[in-house]
Amino acid sequence: MFQHLDPRWLVSAITTFGDHGQTEVQRRVGHSMTVLFATMKLYESERLFSGFAPEQEFKLKRLVHSKLPMNMDRYAPVAGGLDINMLGQLWVDAKADPTIAPLAHQLLNLLNADSGTVFRRFGTLRSGKMRQRAQKEIGSGDAEPEPASVPAKAKTHTWGTVSTIKASADQIAPFIAHHLSLGAAHMQIYLDAPLPRSALDMLADPRVTLVNCDDDYWRTTGKPKMEKHQQRQAFNATRAYRDAQTEWLAHINCDEYLFSPTDVKDALRNAPDTIEALIMAPAEEIA
Repeated sequence: MFQHLDPRWLVSAITTFGDHGQTEVQRRVGHSMTVLFATMKLYESERLFSGFAPEQEFKLKRLVHSKLPMNMDRYAPVAGGLDINMLGQLWVDAKADPTIAPLAHQLLNLLNADSGTVFRRFGTLRSGKMRQRAQKEIGSGDAEPEPASVPAKAKTHTWGTVSTIKASADQIAPFIAHHLSLGAAHMQIYLDAPLPRSALDMLADPRVTLVNCDDDYWRTTGKPKMEKHQQRQAFNATRAYRDAQTEWLAHINCDEYLFSPTDVKDALRNAPDTIEALIMAPAEEIA
């Protein structure tokens, strides 16, 4: 099927699963991906009237500051994770059924490889926005020119975590101990509910950076404290990502414990060089 049908017919095939799937997973994934591609067809068709080709992203300076329909907040190119979470969930859901998984994963891979989608355009916008921020932090002075070639660094496969946590020191301590025992080289923890000095001393470890997100912290960021905790999580994770001390960074919460049947470094070492992220599938603990 993959070799003989173009993507348009593969989309039709996944739609058929939504209408006639034999399992709940087949019907759910089929319906979800039908809605995804139908929505893409609508907005990409409307976008053609802008005069921009599908591969051409809009300019940052043309942003109109306005609410979206139904009073929704607009997607944040740097801090937002809507695109990753949406496509990642589809990938994970499809894995539960061996019949629909190959087709769904093929379509998601084609979507990821296509340069003319909103996901790729937002990726380009995200890179431009991060360059803007970096230039502002450097200042208006002339930067040193980059060397013509930079020697490739040897991969160490180091990994770390970033978390925005509202919990007591007693709850945070086992979270830290577990991930350090797995080999985390660094843990960046933003304390959404600031802890007293005695609690910080109890959690102290040279591999752990604890940041009290009090009024002084938000003042130094130059931003007001966001109302929603998801926004604060995304903001802190982005800061940690930009200053990451490890090659890999896992964004997890205090009640989420990483589990790997093999050494985490081995799992990262076996990851293809062509990918930029790995999805950690959730496994709920049921008492």
